Amino acid sequence: MKHVVLLTHGHLCEGFASALQVISGMESSLTLISMEAQDSPDTMTQRVKQVLDSFPAEDPLILMTDIPVGSTTQIAIPFLETFPNLYILTGLNLGLLLEITLNPMEGDISAILREAVEASRQTLLFINDQLDSNEEYKKKGRCFMIKLLRIDDRLIHGQVAVYWINATGADTIVIANDKHATNAMLKMSLTVGKPAGCKMEVLTVAKAADYLNNADNAKRKILLICGSCEDAAELCAKVAEIKEVDLGGIRFAEGRTSISNQVFLVEEDLQSLDVIAEQGRTVYVQEAPSKPKISLPEIHSIFEKNKK
Repeated sequence: MKHVVLLTHGHLCEGFASALQVISGMESSLTLISMEAQDSPDTMTQRVKQVLDSFPAEDPLILMTDIPVGSTTQIAIPFLETFPNLYILTGLNLGLLLEITLNPMEGDISAILREAVEASRQTLLFINDQLDSNEEYKKKGRCFMIKLLRIDDRLIHGQVAVYWINATGADTIVIANDKHATNAMLKMSLTVGKPAGCKMEVLTVAKAADYLNNADNAKRKILLICGSCEDAAELCAKVAEIKEVDLGGIRFAEGRTSISNQVFLVEEDLQSLDVIAEQGRTVYVQEAPSKPKISLPEIHSIFEKNKK
């Protein structure tokens, strides 16, 4: 079993732990060590040693620090001599932390960590330079497979980019949203959040249906995302390949009824979901891959119970 320890200046590690919990929906298993201004190097060395000593000697320990030239990293490095299963990463960011916590670390841990660091480097972008650099991915001659249609009014975010890509095995994200597809700035804001090694298309709902029905597209494992139940119903009416529909996130607004922590519906949403189900698709609420599914009959029951 791996153990992940964050060693940072101030309370930065607590912020990372909080963000990780928000994105993953799971309780954090991180061990946090904060270095305050009044803490001496000797004090911190003893504190870190106490933490590392608390884990089984045979377990891999991944110690992540905030900046390469900082005191936290200088304190961490000497422990490589006395803890043979210790791996130190520095330059901590949320993308890297997600990669590390999600990976079970089976096999060559050093190779896994090198790959994670390289993937993290690819997420460092100067957004202004991205405005004119987005190119449509075009490759013909093969067909595709739709792994899941996810309804999420945030479209692409950390939970989708990391957990759902891994859970579905998708190598391509297709976002079907008229507003973002027709606004260059909004479209760019989605594409820069694309996971490393994954293709992304941002299309109107109509063009997304055409794309999904086009056998000339690559043999892609597709995670299809739209922002509303209405758009999902339109896609399902036009694309027979869609088999499962996950209602993952529709935020609260006045007049909406709670189904789960992240899903709030109105009557029209239920009608759209019923239409989708009548076409033979499986419809459910599942906010994160680690959470249980709520079936469509259960969605109706919860809606009736909670509506005002």
